[in-house]
Amino acid sequence: MGAGDYVVHEAMELLSFTKDITIYTDGKELQVSEKFAEAAKKFNINSKAIYRIDGNEFLQKIFFKDGTSEDIDGLFIAYESPSSVDFARKLGIIVEGNAVVVDKNQQTNLEGLFAAGDCTGGFKQIATAVGQGALAGKRMVEYVNSLRIEKSAL
Repeated sequence: MGAGDYVVHEAMELLSFTKDITIYTDGKELQVSEKFAEAAKKFNINSKAIYRIDGNEFLQKIFFKDGTSEDIDGLFIAYESPSSVDFARKLGIIVEGNAVVVDKNQQTNLEGLFAAGDCTGGFKQIATAVGQGALAGKRMVEYVNSLRIEKSAL
């Protein structure tokens, strides 16, 4: 789901898994650059406004505001946020160059929000990302537990 170059890029990545791909634009017109115009022709485009999505144990159906629906097997969101840094900027996280700024505990400038791996810059190795992820995970648990303690003290 998306309406620009990024959604076409992501849909192209899915072609190795299936040729049955529909791009849902949620009521917007698909607007792609020349670079992605030809590739967009490979996909079904549905520009109906979405009312809701539904399913039991997994996503099964998408409902549109016009009262119609379609069966689906999954839905990927691709709203022009191709990188973690772009997403971070949208959230108000401090970014330097192409890296999310974190402290020694992997926390960003937003309290309770942590980052790890390649998006934080530095040494881009799986081992580094795993170590940072482990530290960030531990600090997240500690942060949530501290909120519980504060709340119970009130």
